[in-house]
Amino acid sequence: MRKNSILLLLGIFIASAVDAQVSLNLRQVADSVLIHNFQIRLVRIDADIANEQNTLGAAGYFPRIGLNASQENSSVNTRQEFFNGDVRKAQGALNQSVAAGVRLDWTLFQGFYVQSMREELQLKEEAAALQTILAIESELYESARLYYEIIAREQLFASLDTALRFSQLRVELEKTKLALGKANRLDYLQSLLDLNADSAQWLQEKTTLINLKTQLKQQMGASLSLQYTVNDSFTQSEIMPYETFRANGLLQNTELRNNKLQELLAINGIRKMKSQRYPNLGLISEYSFVSSRNAVGILKSNQSLGPSVGLGLSYNLFNGSQVNRDLAIAKLERERSSLQRERGEYTFETELMQAYEDYLLQHKLLDFERKNVELARENVKLSQVQLKAGSINAFQFRDVQQASLEAEGRFANARYNLKRIELDLMRLSGGLAAYVNQN
Repeated sequence: MRKNSILLLLGIFIASAVDAQVSLNLRQVADSVLIHNFQIRLVRIDADIANEQNTLGAAGYFPRIGLNASQENSSVNTRQEFFNGDVRKAQGALNQSVAAGVRLDWTLFQGFYVQSMREELQLKEEAAALQTILAIESELYESARLYYEIIAREQLFASLDTALRFSQLRVELEKTKLALGKANRLDYLQSLLDLNADSAQWLQEKTTLINLKTQLKQQMGASLSLQYTVNDSFTQSEIMPYETFRANGLLQNTELRNNKLQELLAINGIRKMKSQRYPNLGLISEYSFVSSRNAVGILKSNQSLGPSVGLGLSYNLFNGSQVNRDLAIAKLERERSSLQRERGEYTFETELMQAYEDYLLQHKLLDFERKNVELARENVKLSQVQLKAGSINAFQFRDVQQASLEAEGRFANARYNLKRIELDLMRLSGGLAAYVNQN
C-alpha cells in the first residue's frame, strides 16, 4: 500500500472520530475498499486456507510415522494340563506385558493418485486466488459505481438547490406585488405551490444522496459517522477500439480464467479416478519393544527388541463397479465444465459487444446533453433579466426553469451512464483495478 494512501486512510478514521469532513477521490476510496471491505477480507481468508492446504504432505507424498505404547496387567485363575499329565493351577495369577514401538507407513505407489492430488491442491489454490480477484473486482465496481452516482446526484442537487432559491425569491416577489396591488392572489398561491413542489423534490434528492453516501461507506468499511465529500473527477476519455477490449478480455477476464481452471480441475478428476484401477504398493517399517511376564505357563518371561520392514501390495478386483461409476461421473463433470467454459466465452463476447455499443452511444449522448445544458443555463440567465424587466411573467420563467432542470438532470445522468459503462468494459476486459487507480 502506498504511503500517501495509508496516511489518507488513517485520516479518514481520525476524521470520523471527530466528525470532521474529508474529501475523497476514487483512488482513495478503492484503497479503503481493498483494506476494510468485509467481503474481500472474508475471501482472502479462504485463499489463505487453500494456500495452507497446498502442501506435499496433504497430497500424500510423505510417509506416516506413529508412536504407540501399551501396558497390560491381568489377574486370572488358571488351570493348565499338559500332554505328559502334569497339571498346573494358580489362583490370581498375575500376567504383565509392555509393548512400545515406532511405525512408518509409506505409500510408494497408488496409481498416480498422489500426483493427481498434488495438482488438484495447486489448482484449488489458484481457484481461491481467482475468487479473491473476483470479489475485489465486484466490490471495486460497486464502489466506483456509487462514487460516480454520488457525483451525478450532487450535480443534480446543486441545480435543485438553485431552483429552490429562485422559487423562494419568486414567492417573496409575488407577496410584495400582492401587497402593493400589482398582482393577484392566484399568482401568489401558484408561487407557493411551486415552492412546495421544489422543496419536496429537494428533500427527496437530499435523502437519496445521504443513502448513497452511506452505501459507499459500507463498501469502504468506514465508520458510519464519517462525513465526506467526493471529488468531481469526471473526465471524458477518448474512445478505445473494440478489439482492444476484446483482446485484453480474452487474456485477463477473471471469469474466463476461472472457467478454464475449473475445466482443468475436472480433467485432473478423471486422472484421480483412474488411479483406483492400479494396485497400491506400500512400505511398512517398525522398531518395536515387547516384554511380558507370566505367573504360570511355559514361558516365565519374554522380551524382544528390534526393527522390522516389509512391503504391502493390494489390488481391488471388484467393488460393485464403483470405479466405473466414479469414472463415468468424472467424465460428465469434465463435459459440464467444458460447456461452462464455452458458455462463458460466448457470454463474454455478447456482453462485450452490447457494452461497447452502449459505450459509443453514451459518448454521443454526453456531447449532446452538454450542449443542451449550456443552452439551458444561458436561457435561464436571459429569463432572469427579462423577469426583472417585466418582459415575461413568473409562469413563463417557471417553464424556462423546469426545462433547465430537466437538461441538468439528463446531463448528470449522461455523465454517470458513461462512467458506468466504462466500468463494465474495464471489468470485462480485466482492467478494472488499473482503471480505478488512474481516476
